[in-house]
Amino acid sequence: MNKLIFFLFFVIICHIIFYQPKNETYSDVVISRVDKIVDYNYDVKKLNKQDISFLDKYLSYINCDYLINQNLDKEDSVIKIIQKCLHNKYQDSYYDTLAAEIKNIFHNNDQIKEDFQLAFKNYNNLLQDSINPQIIFFNGFFNYYSPFFSTGFILPEDNSYIGIALEMFLGRNHEFYKVSWLPQYLRDEFQKEYLVSRSMKCFLINQYGQELLMGERLIDEMLYWGKVHFVLNKILNNYHDTLAFGFTKKELDWCYKNEKRIWRFFIEEEESGNSILFSSGTEYFYKYINPAGHSKGMPSDSPGMIGRWLGYRIFSSYIKNKKFKIDEKYTSDLILNSKTYKPQ
Repeated sequence: MNKLIFFLFFVIICHIIFYQPKNETYSDVVISRVDKIVDYNYDVKKLNKQDISFLDKYLSYINCDYLINQNLDKEDSVIKIIQKCLHNKYQDSYYDTLAAEIKNIFHNNDQIKEDFQLAFKNYNNLLQDSINPQIIFFNGFFNYYSPFFSTGFILPEDNSYIGIALEMFLGRNHEFYKVSWLPQYLRDEFQKEYLVSRSMKCFLINQYGQELLMGERLIDEMLYWGKVHFVLNKILNNYHDTLAFGFTKKELDWCYKNEKRIWRFFIEEEESGNSILFSSGTEYFYKYINPAGHSKGMPSDSPGMIGRWLGYRIFSSYIKNKKFKIDEKYTSDLILNSKTYKPQ
């Protein structure tokens, strides 16, 4: 009996000493407010390596052509030029009001920080990683000609930070969005509650875009987005699916209610005698993958981007009883041939 007790005691001690819980510790998510750098009294010592790297890109995005040709050899010169540019912009009452609105809406970001913290904890657990990019808030001034305007984000190749244009999250019916060319289906995601889900989606695409894409057909694109949304669903497990897909609850309910009908549409809709699922025609990407008011050929109740949602349903059915690996070659043919997808 004494030997047994000693053995159990020895096992417990070894477990305590050598057991290392996986991904139990995480660094706090750091949120930098680069939008506040306009203040000439701003303490530039607060800026870290990621901030400086971001500012180099930011300068070329905020439409300050008359200043870009100046000497940018030193980090301080970049900061001063950006400060001068921002001060010039804020002489315009439009931009001054925009800055005030951003300050008012984003004065407290505790919930955003908490949501990012949980998202990256789940991300690292799912993908066996230890990444923790810095979050950088900035004012992009609705620069329609910059590469990031359509998404509201700036991300470097190494994913060391996520730059987020706060003017893209003021609220769907905000006065700044009431311009004739901006459709409501785009404005619907210009809300603060979408900030984390859209950020994580862009981060995933920037990190794993090429690895997840396995072809050029419509079904390949659908399943690419299916994989993206599968990962999003896992890392944003405290979020409703509406925020991940950009659908209203009514639109998402319509999708689930009409799932068989949606699948039948893609099977029966043909191009040159074959289902459009296997077409490489870009017009189908515009109709069923890209943002739109609704999906062409379907009832007006259908949301746009319905191909992404269906891709998620197909991939989720395939991976249900398997261990997901980000570097696994989940080809469309492999997934379809498994016949695991049974529309409800």
